[in-house]
Amino acid sequence: YLAPPPAGAPPLQVYRTSGTSSGVRKAIYYSEEDDRRYVDIRTSIVGRWLAGSGVRTALADMGTGHAASTALDVFRRLGLTGEAISFELPVSHHLSKLRELRPELLYTMPSILERIAQASDDPSAYGIRRIWLVGEVASPAWQRGMAARFGIGAEDVLDTVGSIEIGTVAAWSHAHGRYVLADGLVAEG
Repeated sequence: YLAPPPAGAPPLQVYRTSGTSSGVRKAIYYSEEDDRRYVDIRTSIVGRWLAGSGVRTALADMGTGHAASTALDVFRRLGLTGEAISFELPVSHHLSKLRELRPELLYTMPSILERIAQASDDPSAYGIRRIWLVGEVASPAWQRGMAARFGIGAEDVLDTVGSIEIGTVAAWSHAHGRYVLADGLVAEG
């Protein structure tokens, strides 16, 4: 988990997990090309989902790693004004940031979104129009329930899955009722 990159390796981006069962943050290395491709994939998936929505502002509220580290770059590529808040801050800071910024898009993890919803008198008061999830898989029933709490439709929630080691691999499709692989990936049985 703490191994440095191989000697003589090309320039690498390093991202760290929020922790493992041992309490040690695992280092994940991406080449510049892999890093660019990862951001391209997420920008494409989210861009299609946001098309025609009129969303202009975004807040990244998540853990660590590649998704968190590149969130503002994805927002910028999508033409959004974006900010980020550290997951390490108390939930009261997250609520204050939501009241202050009133982001139309919230990019977060299901566990953080749950914590925000539980700590809020009225989650719909933040003005969030779209919720983009990453991290833990969010069941369709959970997505619908959370969407209702924030006063949006289930189709306004985008659940993306993958891993810190390989990046985004799929996104939940409400139209298909299942996860759809990212462009360029082929399922293997």
